Amino acid sequence: MTKKIACIEAGGTKFFAAVGTTDGEIIARHRVITTTPEKTMPLVLEFLHDAYHNHPFEAIGIGCFGPIDPVAGSK
Repeated sequence: MTKKIACIEAGGTKFFAAVGTTDGEIIARHRVITTTPEKTMPLVLEFLHDAYHNHPFEAIGIGCFGPIDPVAGSK
């Protein structure tokens, strides 16, 4: 059974976000120039929010080059 999945590729110069199927079909995609987290992330999340309403996905994967710190407020 084909499922819909979302993804984010977080890079130093740009972020890509997309929704596709487990069969490899890309349904929607969006590119955001990386600036600050406060400016970049709302654009990525807005795309995913809108994409979810049009193409509900079951899972999301994130790829990032460099460290990711899950502790809110840390430097």
